[in-house]
Amino acid sequence: MRQGLIATVVLLALFLGQFTGLWVPFLAHPFWASQGALVGGLIGAAAGIVLGQGRVWALWAGLVLLAATGAITLYGKAEFAASYAEDAVAGKIWYFGYFATMAALAFTLCRLLMALKQPDQHD
Repeated sequence: MRQGLIATVVLLALFLGQFTGLWVPFLAHPFWASQGALVGGLIGAAAGIVLGQGRVWALWAGLVLLAATGAITLYGKAEFAASYAEDAVAGKIWYFGYFATMAALAFTLCRLLMALKQPDQHD
């Protein structure tokens, strides 16, 4: 029950960021920003629930993955823009990197929220 609620909150946060245009200046093209938040968010939230149950390493892996995918996405975006939209490989790196970044963000947020202990639980 708690895992489903956490996944729902994470997906709503990603969609809110997409609808407010938060991702466009940093990572996404306005045309496909909603696709990445939807597909990447669903994949990342599902992976965040299934993988690394109760393990701290999953949170650290998510943070490293988020940093790596964000850097790759920004690199692809910069190269694509510098080529005046002629470098198809850079465009694909930007496009798929954005999906991977949204998945990594959803995964990390799920693991972070799951790592928080409820106040009524005792060790």
